[in-house]
Amino acid sequence: PDQLHDYGRDITFVEYRTVLDGLASCRMRHPRSGVRKKRVLVRQGDHKRAIPPRRLSMAVPRFATLTVTSPRLLSVFLEAARSLQCLCVPEYTTQLEKAINVLCDAFKAGNKLLVFGNGGSSADAQHICGELLGRFVKERTGLPALALCANQAVVTAWSNDYSFESVFARQVEALGRHGDVAWGISTSGNSPNVIAALKAARTIGLHTVGLTSAPGNKMTPWCDVLMAAPGASTQIGRAHV
Repeated sequence: PDQLHDYGRDITFVEYRTVLDGLASCRMRHPRSGVRKKRVLVRQGDHKRAIPPRRLSMAVPRFATLTVTSPRLLSVFLEAARSLQCLCVPEYTTQLEKAINVLCDAFKAGNKLLVFGNGGSSADAQHICGELLGRFVKERTGLPALALCANQAVVTAWSNDYSFESVFARQVEALGRHGDVAWGISTSGNSPNVIAALKAARTIGLHTVGLTSAPGNKMTPWCDVLMAAPGASTQIGRAHV
């Protein structure tokens, strides 16, 4: 679905039997050999044609909209929409605005941002820093933002020789300065190394921002600003993105 663009034509998956990787697939018999091979049958206007799955990634961007005929697949899209709707509440948007103000004040004062997390949250941390250091909507000067999970030499060396629980705290102590911002990301809110880094940040005078799930987790007391995305645990990572 994220590859669909508006090129002025519609695509509808029909006559499906299984749903695999979000695509409606069917079985078609080869006209010569009679061997049954997996194909994706699509309707374009009044015409039908079969596309081998390996070629579908090249064909899909040519079409505009996707009509989902599988109830199971449709429920996935609806769940994604609900996870975004959950963010449109004052409790979350107020904290989001506070986090924006903290970051803006820090950057204006010449300070930097340190972001950290594990797994998918690690990828989010790198994505955030990439947008800030590079650009997002308009041309501007780069903003100083570091993802503490990106230096694999540091992460693996310290985790192997000392402790994975202190891998982010060690970097905060080395790189953080008074007035900087430490931004921890944890979908559960209970990641030990994220909490340890937030504690270290508080000790040396950094502003602390948290991106997590509903309040009440172990991360909450260590965050000056807590962006707690509401919703089921399976939706938190999607909401963070």
